[in-house]
Amino acid sequence: MGKEKEIKQNIKVRKRWSAKKWLLLIAVLLVVFAAVPVINELIPQQVKVKYVSFDGEKEVVYNTRAHRVSELTGEHGDSIVSADVVTGFDQQSMNEIQPSEIVKSVKAFAMEQTGSVMTRVGIDNDLAADSEKETIGIPQEESGDAYVTNGMEITVIKAEPGKASIAGKKMDINVYPGTVRENLENNGIEYDEDDVIKPELDEPVEADTKIKLTAVEIKSKDKKLTVEPKEAGAVFDKSLASGTIRRTEGEPGEAVYTYIYKYVNGKKIKTRKKFKKWIKTPVDIKLTFGTNQTGETGKVEYSSTFIGNCTAYYFGNNAHGATGQRCHYGTCAVDPRVIPYGTKLYVEGYGTAVANDCGGAVKGHIIDLYMRSTKECFSWGRRNKKVYVLK
Repeated sequence: MGKEKEIKQNIKVRKRWSAKKWLLLIAVLLVVFAAVPVINELIPQQVKVKYVSFDGEKEVVYNTRAHRVSELTGEHGDSIVSADVVTGFDQQSMNEIQPSEIVKSVKAFAMEQTGSVMTRVGIDNDLAADSEKETIGIPQEESGDAYVTNGMEITVIKAEPGKASIAGKKMDINVYPGTVRENLENNGIEYDEDDVIKPELDEPVEADTKIKLTAVEIKSKDKKLTVEPKEAGAVFDKSLASGTIRRTEGEPGEAVYTYIYKYVNGKKIKTRKKFKKWIKTPVDIKLTFGTNQTGETGKVEYSSTFIGNCTAYYFGNNAHGATGQRCHYGTCAVDPRVIPYGTKLYVEGYGTAVANDCGGAVKGHIIDLYMRSTKECFSWGRRNKKVYVLK
């Protein structure tokens, strides 16, 4: 029993001494950490700052004991406002963290655990507020601010108040030396390739430049539509009376069309339709044109139709038209400004007619059809007929 008691006492002594050792080590570390910032305060850091403004550029080398970029400019009479763009520094790695920063993090941690405020010469008095924002042991940039390191080089792009028109709305922005593209990015203004931007993105900006961004959005939607059959062409048939039109009805089809909508500053201004695919192909209408007087056969296509005011005329079998060609049944007089000479027509109730003549009263869509006799002219008189312009 005595031996067991002695062993237990030795274990307690070792434990007690072990705890003392750790406490001593922690105390030494705290003393070292507390001393480092005081030494660091005595050794200034050298930082090169380039200021870029619409008045030009200037470089300033600061010997500073400031902890943050915002502090080092303020202590020399220069300032960085929240609208300025600060570039050139990178987030620090663990190996680059200065002892003073470690102390700040340790003190912040201590305050977080104890709720007390601890201050020391060379340490910011607002650590309690900062401790809620900083990750322990790793300095964090806040609103473009960063910890100062020796040899740091930064660029400050100075902001000027400016005006812009964005998506049809006038707004105040910050204007910076640089391009339109850089100014949009620095102001957090988003755009895409469809938007219209003036001046153009790569154009330089002056202090009085007013940027105009017209927001253009393209949307599309597929729709199913019924497609009615159309008259695609005709067939000449000399077994049918000239002027006779035989019509064979087709069948409607169904297709998918893409509707493309264009919005400018949120308002729809244009819609266009684009064919995408057939669901069911329509069966076109078939026409047969009678040509027993002129004798044409075979397939024919036409480019357009119109309602013509058709009259009749006759000057004998040896009459010649304005083109010098002989006039006969199957020729007509036209307004050449509307229907060029040589155009071949098919006139409902008459048949084919080639334009080779003109007349003083023939204007617009008035057509004079050549007959075979004066009697036929009186019989025809004046009629409104559908006219096909043949290809």
